[in-house]
Amino acid sequence: MKYFDQFLQDWMTGRIVSSVDLRLRAEACGWPLERHASYIAGAAALEDGPNDAKEQQELAKRLNGESVLRGCGGIKWTVLEGGLVVLLTFRGNDREEEEGAVQAAWSILQSVLRGKRAALCLGRTADGTDGVPDSYRDAKRVAEIRRVCRLGNDIVRYRELGVYMLLYRLQGSEELAEFSRMYVAPLLEMDRKQQGSLLTTLRTYIHCNCNAKETAERMFVHYNTISYRLERIRNELGLRLDDPETKLLVQLALKAIDIGESE
Repeated sequence: MKYFDQFLQDWMTGRIVSSVDLRLRAEACGWPLERHASYIAGAAALEDGPNDAKEQQELAKRLNGESVLRGCGGIKWTVLEGGLVVLLTFRGNDREEEEGAVQAAWSILQSVLRGKRAALCLGRTADGTDGVPDSYRDAKRVAEIRRVCRLGNDIVRYRELGVYMLLYRLQGSEELAEFSRMYVAPLLEMDRKQQGSLLTTLRTYIHCNCNAKETAERMFVHYNTISYRLERIRNELGLRLDDPETKLLVQLALKAIDIGESE
């Protein structure tokens, strides 16, 4: 098991340069690599999990055991660079099998953690063994973006990051701070002075696709109260919240605030 861990760690970090060496070491571990297989590297974000290296290694061992019991031999877990990681193997260009492997890995992680909070951050699909190190680097980046942007998804995929990738790149910049101040600073100031909930109302309203009735239900507040708050927001910002472009700008500004608060 120790030799296998070292092999998996060397592979995912790109320390095995030769494809011949890679296959020989895989066979020596009793895990011959399948031809025409694809791979996805993942990083587990453990919010309530162990931080001690020894405990993480024990957790990886239990996860590998559970993977074998479920007949998921293509799901391999190890501890790398201070975190729990996983490598998924499936038939190339088979999206259904890829999704099955992802869901199986998530199910195994949940089962072993027994209710503790976690997320699975996945890199891009590697069409062959050479792309595994890149997929691992992607997974680490996804985990960091998830943390910084406060994404609540259980499974976060690199290809689904969308605008969060741009906001992450801009974090700490004056441009991003100015963008936030331009659109929502007045609401922040009003909430600070009056201990109000205009910003929360705006977030919920945007999340409910600008439906005031649904916003009131989500916030357990009377519809008239929401209507009053929304009118104050429109007057303070001088914006039409029913305009698609304005809605997009406000959404971006709210996400930018989240990033600024996490720094």
